Amino acid sequence: MTEEQSLKMGQQELEEKADYNMRYFKHLFTLSKEKPSEFWGSLAQDLLDWYEPWKETMRQENPMTKWFLEGKINASYNAVDIHLNTSRKFKDAVVWESELGERKIVTYQDMFYEVNRWANALLEL
Repeated sequence: MTEEQSLKMGQQELEEKADYNMRYFKHLFTLSKEKPSEFWGSLAQDLLDWYEPWKETMRQENPMTKWFLEGKINASYNAVDIHLNTSRKFKDAVVWESELGERKIVTYQDMFYEVNRWANALLEL
């Protein structure tokens, strides 16, 4: 097989994967529009830890939509703490760069420390 044939095969494989990904994206998008309660309920169940499960995924009360009624969640736990016992503990959680080229990186461990420091400061108020 020549290098050109190999490149063409690689390009074809890439195009097939891109086509599959686009079809899958369109399927998810359609599901989110046609069955939003089922779609978002499934994602929330699979991707987040809940202290108390919700009783109703969504309720439309124009102009507002209420989500995950009666469910209890700790957003800080799901965003930060969950990474502490994984290989992501020392990975970047936030990367900040200024227009002057200054750079600050906060790892999940750093973020956990800061969140708890501020939470304890608030408790003392």
